[in-house]
Amino acid sequence: MVVVHLKRGDESLFLYETTTNVTISDLACELLEIHNHRFRLQWLCDEMDLLIQHGPATEQAATPTQPSTEGSTDINISSLSIQEQEEDPNKATPTKAPRIGIPTPEPGASMIQRNKGDALAILSKAQVEKKVLATREELTTCIDSISHVLASVCPSDLPICDPIVLALKSPDWLALLSSHPAYGRDVFASDNVSLWWANKELTMENKLSVYIGKNEKTTIVVKMTKRGSGPPPREPAVDPETQKAMMAYYYRRQEEQRKATDAGEAMDAGSSSAPWADSKALKSAFTRTSNVSW
Repeated sequence: MVVVHLKRGDESLFLYETTTNVTISDLACELLEIHNHRFRLQWLCDEMDLLIQHGPATEQAATPTQPSTEGSTDINISSLSIQEQEEDPNKATPTKAPRIGIPTPEPGASMIQRNKGDALAILSKAQVEKKVLATREELTTCIDSISHVLASVCPSDLPICDPIVLALKSPDWLALLSSHPAYGRDVFASDNVSLWWANKELTMENKLSVYIGKNEKTTIVVKMTKRGSGPPPREPAVDPETQKAMMAYYYRRQEEQRKATDAGEAMDAGSSSAPWADSKALKSAFTRTSNVSW
């Protein structure tokens, strides 16, 4: 199986296992689905923090994509002044809905925190270093686990306007995530994505074997960009650890050469006054003037 190391720019995202017979379009859909679900899970983790600290959203909460329940005027969340946000931390901001301001009691808060820790472990960049493969099933299981925990902690159900409910149950969660100020630029649509390998854009109609051959036991670095944005930055010739080792080696060699040069110069300075270094020694020996004192 081919291991795809997906990157965005210089940032490692996750590892994914596939075959050389897969078409680039199918591979892009599979990678994109995992990529977007990872940001969905990150969104849930952020909202779980707010749930622990400030409780569920109020019944009258309105998100940036949701009209207010009082009249037909939309709530302009971005128009809230900084002073108002500092006076009431539970008022709406572009990244959270207004909440009731009552922290989640124990042991429910600990259950949510523990579940959030499991989710963050799945999203950790250390998974790439440990060579742990990302799968859609793992992400789905984690999201379902969050749903079960919240159902037990909040038996009366969270209001439908709560961002957690929107992330878990809304069929339009991807559209909501695309408009999120923190994650919107990192979420891709299936018709607006390009995959790059070896600084070449992969054509969606081709199979992966057209580019890397039929060797199934290989690892490739694939970069994902928005279509039309041009090629991503090239991969460095050496990894950071190797570069540090090379710099340390050449610095050590430079210091050794400097010390050797200094020692040679000191030896030359000391030997210039020695009798055997006197260029007139032979002439003085013949004229018997070598030891004349005046």
